[in-house]
Amino acid sequence: MLNLVVWLCVISILGTSKSYITETNDLMVYYGDGPHSNSIYYNQCAPEVTCDRNAIYRTINGECNNLRNPLWGSSDTPYIRLLEAAYNDGDHEVRRQMDGSMLPRPRKIQLLLFLEKSRDFLDSNNYHLSQFGQWLTHDMSLLSPDFGGPKKCCDIPIEEINNNSPYQCQLVIEVPTNDPVHGCNGQTCMEFRRAMTAAHNFSCPVIPQTPMNQATSFIDSSQLYGHKLAKANSIRTFVGGRLITDIIDENEFCPLKKRNGSLLCNGRDNVGICFEAGDPRINQHFGITSYTIMFTRFHNIVTEMLEQINPHWSDEVLYQETRKFVGALNQIIAYQRYLPILLGKSYAKRYGLYLSEFKKTKYNPLLIPQLSVEFAGGAFRVPHNVVASLYNYIGKNYEILDSARLNEFMSFSDPLVKCSNLDNIVRGMTVTPGRYFAPSYNYLISNFMFHGHNTGDQDLLAVDIQRGRDVGVPPYIKIREWCGLPPIDSFEDLLNFLPFEDVETLRELYATVHDIDLLVGALLEPPVDGGTVGPTAQCILADVFYRTRFGDRFFCDVEDQPGSFSQEQLDTLRNLDLGHVICATTEMDEVPFDIFDPTMYSQMVKCQDILVKLDLSAWKEFP
Repeated sequence: MLNLVVWLCVISILGTSKSYITETNDLMVYYGDGPHSNSIYYNQCAPEVTCDRNAIYRTINGECNNLRNPLWGSSDTPYIRLLEAAYNDGDHEVRRQMDGSMLPRPRKIQLLLFLEKSRDFLDSNNYHLSQFGQWLTHDMSLLSPDFGGPKKCCDIPIEEINNNSPYQCQLVIEVPTNDPVHGCNGQTCMEFRRAMTAAHNFSCPVIPQTPMNQATSFIDSSQLYGHKLAKANSIRTFVGGRLITDIIDENEFCPLKKRNGSLLCNGRDNVGICFEAGDPRINQHFGITSYTIMFTRFHNIVTEMLEQINPHWSDEVLYQETRKFVGALNQIIAYQRYLPILLGKSYAKRYGLYLSEFKKTKYNPLLIPQLSVEFAGGAFRVPHNVVASLYNYIGKNYEILDSARLNEFMSFSDPLVKCSNLDNIVRGMTVTPGRYFAPSYNYLISNFMFHGHNTGDQDLLAVDIQRGRDVGVPPYIKIREWCGLPPIDSFEDLLNFLPFEDVETLRELYATVHDIDLLVGALLEPPVDGGTVGPTAQCILADVFYRTRFGDRFFCDVEDQPGSFSQEQLDTLRNLDLGHVICATTEMDEVPFDIFDPTMYSQMVKCQDILVKLDLSAWKEFP
């Protein structure tokens, strides 16, 4: 097993200079105020925060989780860096290659290296694996583009875009004239806007440019409840702890956006349905919309159950207890179900990334739970490789009623509210094998992402490569070194684990092996034993998920904190998973015993049998 090196930076609003090193179960955990810990932001720009040490619930924006450093992990704070930012000018210009030349264009990389790999092959996991991954991503990270400046960056002639162009538009994606997909229609540019940074958008002159996470870093279901108090309040009824819903054809859905007659939804015209939730990306596509609707319904089901056993509880207590319950459930799904598949079960167990009833989480206030740039701008984009092209509508008798191309239904939720289609889509995600973890993205999102939007078709893989460069992610080889993986000094060294054809294409694209983008290298790596990502992505993901578990004072099984779950409550939560949410919120009759297995591989269990585990008697409060 490769040694995982987790760089954990500790900085304090009051300042600290001490560093500590500890070793636990072969996991090297570094504590210290590293050079990339954004101390300038915390010391000079961060607002002052007063905390209630006895608060039993998380704040909506994540403040006061760490009582020594109240802003750690909260929304609107910087991503940390594992290594020095990779900018040509030390501030914001995209890095150059070792010989001083420009990096290969992202679209060219996609066409030469990944296009032929973009076909879908069936996996042994169903659609929920990729969909829960996106649900989790939206919980932890919101790396927003800067929408200031020109309305459309591609309105600027591609040959005129340079470092003197509006900052937001400096990195549009150039489409080659001989592009086999888009060249025939004359498209020369794909929209891309640089990420919001501390200096440009938060009045904090941090150098180099420092991207800001607008979500909380914690797994706290903030994609459902919101990252800011105003948003959270806007989707509450303030009656009985419930979230606002709109009734359409006798079914509950997330509240509809009040659009004053506009037919625009997140950049797409002529839509009738546009939902609102804690996270602005709810309408992105069928999968994430379905999850948000299900968890909204689940919140209201749980809060009604709590009200029945505790009729004296106020609206606020019901809301907060339910929010706490749902947040804990998402943590349990992530660490008991999702991460063992992503990282490999033995690896997850070895490095504290698997929940065990025999070993609880010991909170460590020295751990900064912040996400890293390398995670958000690189490694956690690798799982885009398991996103499939088609969503199947599956009927009650498991017949395929229809299919929908993922890219054609982005920001277009109208079909979900018709003819029980939400149930049919969720059933389709449950029983349809997903996309095998290939070293590529699927063809549709690689060429026609956001089809039908007024921004035009996009290439998600090219966008992800460009985002890594935009936020200064170091190249692949440097990240491998940080992870303690075997050194790579030449293209020939890559032949130890990559096919000859891929190495030759990399040699054609990049000046040296040290210039390869993190996402490109990580995506090409064969998956680790028992996992779906390669060793470099595994390392970066493990670093973050270690810190967001052991650096979270409100993590579900942390003891001796105000509001810690009782053992009986924790036992109840551990017996629940995503299948219970699906059964409670749809008309489905059965789900797989292992929720990420499609029906053909998994034992099915009846919803009426598993819902008996949704017993909240442990929450009954006695006088």
